Amino acid sequence: MDGIVGPNRQQAGYSLEDILAELFSLFCIEYRKSYKISTQQIDGHFKFESFDYLVEAKWRADLPTEQEIAGFKRKEDTKLESTRGVFFSINGFRQEVVEAFQGGGNIVFFSGEDLVFILEGMISLDEVLRIKIEKAAQEGIPYFEAKRMR
Repeated sequence: MDGIVGPNRQQAGYSLEDILAELFSLFCIEYRKSYKISTQQIDGHFKFESFDYLVEAKWRADLPTEQEIAGFKRKEDTKLESTRGVFFSINGFRQEVVEAFQGGGNIVFFSGEDLVFILEGMISLDEVLRIKIEKAAQEGIPYFEAKRMR
C-alpha cells in the first residue's frame, strides 16, 4: 500500500484519513474527520457500542515508535474515561512496540493488512472492531490481526 499515494507522506496521512471516513460511512458508523483542539490534533473520532474512539492514522514508510503511540495514548487519557483509541498504521507495527502496550491501555491497533481484509469483503469493519476490542479487553492483546479472525 505504501507506493499508492507517492512520496508526500503528509498527504498520504490525509488520504488515509479520507479512506477511513469513507470506510466507516460504508458500515454506517458515524465518523468525524480530523480536527484540532487547543493543543492536540485528532485524526478522527467515532462511536462504537457506547464507547468513544479517538483515531490516529499513519501512512508512512517507517513504523510507529513506542513514543508516538504513548503520545496518542496521552491524548486518549485526557478525555472521558469511556474514551478509547484506535491506532491505524498502514505498514504495521514492530513486535516489541506492540508488546509494550500489552495489558496496559485502551488502544487497539489496525494495520494496512487489516484494512485490506475489510475492503476485500473478507470480514466486516464492525466485526473486526468487535473482535479486536474483545481481545484487548479480555486478554490484553492490543493488536489482533484480521487474518487470524477467519
